[in-house]
Formats: sequence, C-alpha cells, structure tokens
Amino acid sequence: AASTNGKILIADSNNQCVQIFSTDGQFKNRFGVRGRSPGQLQRPTGVAVHPCGDIIIADYDNKWVSIFSSDGKFKAKIGSGKLMGPKGVSVDRNGHIIVVDNKACCVFIFQPNGKIVTRFGSRGNGDKQFAGSNC
Repeated sequence: AASTNGKILIADSNNQCVQIFSTDGQFKNRFGVRGRSPGQLQRPTGVAVHPCGDIIIADYDNKWVSIFSSDGKFKAKIGSGKLMGPKGVSVDRNGHIIVVDNKACCVFIFQPNGKIVTRFGSRGNGDKQFAGSNC
C-alpha cells in the first residue's frame, strides 16, 4: 500500500508484521507482533491506508481486520466473528473498508467503525462468484 506521506507499506505474513519503506526502497520502520489478541498479528495478508492515515491490515489467521494509527499503535479490530479468512483489503474514497474473504469466497464492505455496509459473492465459477484456492 502507499501512504499519503510517500511511504510504502508491506504486509509481511511470515514475520507477522508490517514493514514500511520510502519510495526509493529505504527501510523506515516495522510494527506488529505475532499473536492472537487484539493488536497482535497472525499472518497479515493485506494492507491499505485509510484517507485519515490509519493503517488497515487484513489478518488472515486471526479472522479480523486490524486498524492501527499511522505510527503503528493499535486502535481497533473489525470483522471478528464475521470474517473467515480476510486476504485483501482496500479503502474507497468514502473511507469504507473493502475486504476480500478468501475462505468465505465473498467481499465485505465495512464502515470504519466496523458496521457492515454490505456483503456480496459466493463460492463458484459464475458471475458474482469466486473460486479462490480456499473457496
């Protein structure tokens, strides 16, 4: 993901962290620790930057999306109890958090407070269906 202040953020699944680089590839920072509690990461698979600067992380094995401040401080988790395997994450111009759930073969759209706006998709090969490796 690219931040508004010129940083590149990478979800590092095997090291259970997010690494931050400058646009010329210089390492700047990293944050995240392995674990299953809120604020910890267990296989982060996607990262996006919210217009307000918050860092949004799809946490596959914890089955939720974590929200961190721009300086890496944990703020909230969303989707717990709803997501089965969030893999990709993006943010639209309205600040909605869009999550691809690879295990549930669907897409969730959340408000930043975690309320579901909509959910769509199902397992299959037709229109509006997804056939990922876990679908």
